[in-house]
Amino acid sequence: MHNDRENLEKIRDELSTQSKKGLCSWKGALIIILSLAYLASPIDLIPDFLPVIGQADDLGVIIFDILYIIREYRRSKTN
Repeated sequence: MHNDRENLEKIRDELSTQSKKGLCSWKGALIIILSLAYLASPIDLIPDFLPVIGQADDLGVIIFDILYIIREYRRSKTN
């Protein structure tokens, strides 16, 4: 647990640094941080002990993040 918290803090610090440099938006950084916190949290919308369905909400968060990152990357390339 302690190691997970340290890792999340490192990610938060790195995203904060990237945001200050203008390499990502605060909104994007916040979405990534909240998603990582949800994935690391033992509390899920659908409990993981349910086969297949239990991992579906985690997979949904990961897919959402990937699609968001791709959209933001494309948006930044057009500007």
